[in-house]
Amino acid sequence: MAPTNMSTVLRGTVVTFDRAQPVVQRGAVYVDDQGMLEAVQPAGDAAPVGYTSANVVETKGVIYPGLIDLHGHMAYHHHSLWVPPKTEPYTTRYRWSGGEDYYANLVDPTTALAQVAGKALLKYV
Repeated sequence: MAPTNMSTVLRGTVVTFDRAQPVVQRGAVYVDDQGMLEAVQPAGDAAPVGYTSANVVETKGVIYPGLIDLHGHMAYHHHSLWVPPKTEPYTTRYRWSGGEDYYANLVDPTTALAQVAGKALLKYV
């Protein structure tokens, strides 16, 4: 069996923290098969050598190469972004999580999924 190419190309808006190129609107982040960042460049530029069969992920989002989300709740990463039913802003950060809609559409399904397939959920996210 041939080895699987695990190199990945992430496409989206890339924030680089490089003064010469702080934001690449249509960018590509090249991650080698060891999980190391190899290049950040405009998506239209020629890919580095070895990425012709890489997995390409169109993130449709913002990528911060090298940063780690220290607060994210992994179990919720299988959901799309939750949009509260309110149109006016919440007065404190504690209000939004107290709504019935939040539990019915986000917390309860995640809790159920984690109870019946916790390992699969974590592997997926």
